[in-house]
Amino acid sequence: MRCSFRLALLLFASATGAVAQARIVLPTRGAVDARAEIRPQVVNVGDKPITFCVQLGQVSLLRPGSAYESTPIPFVVEAESAGRWRVLMIGPDIGSVRRPAVLQPGESDEFPFVVGTAGHLRLTLSYWIGSLPDLNCSRAPKNAKKARSHEFVLAADRVAVEE
Repeated sequence: MRCSFRLALLLFASATGAVAQARIVLPTRGAVDARAEIRPQVVNVGDKPITFCVQLGQVSLLRPGSAYESTPIPFVVEAESAGRWRVLMIGPDIGSVRRPAVLQPGESDEFPFVVGTAGHLRLTLSYWIGSLPDLNCSRAPKNAKKARSHEFVLAADRVAVEE
């Protein structure tokens, strides 16, 4: 009896904690050139504001033959290699600036960028519940929640989004 109560309590806690406040939405169109931009959105699907940090200083070649454009992103891009997920270093490591962004319930924001490498990838967003416009992103609190995108594949000449 005591064991089943603990199990029920554990399942309840897991179920209530599993509801995400933020979601990363990737377009589900067909395969495209890997050099083309991807246009992920951060969507606040909860009933409270969320805050996340956006890295400035990232640039992407959004249109072939054009100049590089500023493409700030709030995501960590991860690639699967030998069955493990590893962070890709696609942005500026030194000299970048991170600033907080706040999304109110029901709001979304799009962050187009170009990854520039082939592989089995996903995006991860760290965020905090509440409106924290003064959040120090270089010393952000450790209690961040995580949202992950669907996995997607970038090939040498095309992109496919898995659902």
